[in-house]
Amino acid sequence: MNLIKSGLHNSFSAGIFEFMDRLKYIFLGVIIFFLISAAACHKIAIKYPEEPVNKYDWPQFGHNPQHTNHIPVNMTPPFKLIWDHKTSSAIGASLVAAQNVVLFGTYKGNVEGIDLDTGKSSGFIAVRGTEERTIAIYKDNLFIVRRIGQPSFEFYNLTRGKSIWEKKGEIILQEPLLVNDHAFILDTGGKMISMSLEDGSEVWSIELDAQSHTTPAYCNGLFVVGDDMGNVYAIDNFPHIVWKYSSQGTFRAAAAISEKTVYIGSTNSNFYAIRLEDGTKKWSFRANGKIYHPAAVDAHSVIFGATDHRVYCLDKQTGTEKWTFKANSVISTAPLITGKTVFVGSLDNFMYALDLNSGEKLWSFEASGRIRTHPIIVRDKLVFASEGNMVYCFAQE
Repeated sequence: MNLIKSGLHNSFSAGIFEFMDRLKYIFLGVIIFFLISAAACHKIAIKYPEEPVNKYDWPQFGHNPQHTNHIPVNMTPPFKLIWDHKTSSAIGASLVAAQNVVLFGTYKGNVEGIDLDTGKSSGFIAVRGTEERTIAIYKDNLFIVRRIGQPSFEFYNLTRGKSIWEKKGEIILQEPLLVNDHAFILDTGGKMISMSLEDGSEVWSIELDAQSHTTPAYCNGLFVVGDDMGNVYAIDNFPHIVWKYSSQGTFRAAAAISEKTVYIGSTNSNFYAIRLEDGTKKWSFRANGKIYHPAAVDAHSVIFGATDHRVYCLDKQTGTEKWTFKANSVISTAPLITGKTVFVGSLDNFMYALDLNSGEKLWSFEASGRIRTHPIIVRDKLVFASEGNMVYCFAQE
């Protein structure tokens, strides 16, 4: 009996030691897993001067609060490919850039950065959830929008690699608008919100008459948005609806504002010029396709694309057609005006460079897939993305 008890005791002791030994390795494995995970999530480090956003940066959708998609640098062919970069997943509608880093949200939920000079990764921010993100830059911070899921908004400091605050919201399919130290968001339900970037608190909100899929534009104290019932609104900062322009169709394209005129296209194929001060129509132009993307505006012209595969250039004062260019598929980005060149992407996989005065094709590049992300110019470089998870950077030869 004592022998049996001794054997049982030894067997039990051996089992305990074996269990503890296994537990040690399990614990060690967990530690290694978390160390690897932490090492894989690099902080995107950007060093900012006192005035971080300048004319050579692209801090938000449309380049500026007026969404002019115009930058005062001259880029003309021939161009050379500086680099291409494979991302972790599909890229959203917008790219932003500051201080030599290109930043974007992905459909997997990450925010990624690419060094503008080398094309190598500057790191990424792994935020909660796998839903698509879109972003805008404010000083050394990112305002991150989660399109579906909670939290909807996050304010992230790039220098410290730390989230400052998070807030809940509704479904956001539009891009954020940043003006001074506030963010302005329009959710799909038609509610527009003003948020303080300091702490994420809601400053004000206002309800439109219908759902909306447009991004707000801002000029001279007024926010301009469209809705799904064909209305365009000007809203002040109190907030009050200052005026409303009504039409047939649906507005999906964001407005561009230049010289006290609102330029916006509709799914009814009409492109409108509306006076910012009172909401009266200045002129309209009938295209041969639906208009889903914003226009680009410079001192003399307004340019937009449509589903009829065409790019249209109009006189911004009169609405008279100057020229058209036909691609091989739907025009799927906002045009970008830089100097005497217009860049625009299409679902035919090509990025085109057109002559601003004539519409003549000067250059084209076939990407790995359809181009749905709006092109940007950053420090004399053209940057755009395509399906196939690719980002491309070109410079003048």
